[in-house]
Formats: sequence, C-alpha cells, structure tokens
Amino acid sequence: MFLLPVYIHINDEETITLAIAIEKNENGTYRANTIFDLDTAYKKARLVTKPESNWLIP
Repeated sequence: MFLLPVYIHINDEETITLAIAIEKNENGTYRANTIFDLDTAYKKARLVTKPESNWLIP
C-alpha cells in the first residue's frame, strides 16, 4: 500500500490537501482504497526510514 499525496487547488485562497491509500493489483493496475486527511495519513503511515519530504506535515 502507498499513500499518494493529492493537492486540489480550489481558488487563490483555498487548497485541499489529502492522501489516497492505493495498492497495486496482480494485473498491474492500482486501486484506491481510502482517502485520508493529512493528520490521519501521518498517524497511519508506517515509516521504514525517515521521510525525505515533509508533505505530511501541515
């Protein structure tokens, strides 16, 4: 499973940031399972190493 960051630009003053949990199927396609806000995505993430990016930190 992967957490894919998504940024949705509404207008100059509003942007929605979320993470979509996706998994790769046996046939090579991907399926989105869940949408998380950033706080929940950070809590659910299982980090193997220190993240290189700070996209999960609001």
